[in-house]
Amino acid sequence: MIFMRANPPLDTMALNFLDSVRDDTFIVNDIDGLRVANNKLYTTSLPDPNNEFIPVTHVSKNREYLERVLEESPNDRMIMKPLNGYGGKGVILVEKKAPSPASSHYLISTLVKTRTTSFYRTISKVPKKATCGS
Repeated sequence: MIFMRANPPLDTMALNFLDSVRDDTFIVNDIDGLRVANNKLYTTSLPDPNNEFIPVTHVSKNREYLERVLEESPNDRMIMKPLNGYGGKGVILVEKKAPSPASSHYLISTLVKTRTTSFYRTISKVPKKATCGS
């Protein structure tokens, strides 16, 4: 049995190896699923119509779009993460009312130059007794 859990980006050689043994070995995380389901985007496909547990998520490499998302957000701050990052690396809290408006512009510009970025609205209050499902 192989339990496949890897930090992004996924290693192509490892996936090719798993492809070669998939008929003879039980693999806990489906290889095809690992290829197509980004861990930050996968949760957005789960039902949460009121965004109580899964924050509104925007993904882009377009600086103007992400700046507009921040400006139009009802929240004063948003969380910006590199889409293929892991372990908290590159996570930034961006505030609308930062001391210098240029600071948000600089942060967004810097991140989108090198990678696709996910932008999350902060969830202001997590219920004390949180349950998922309907």
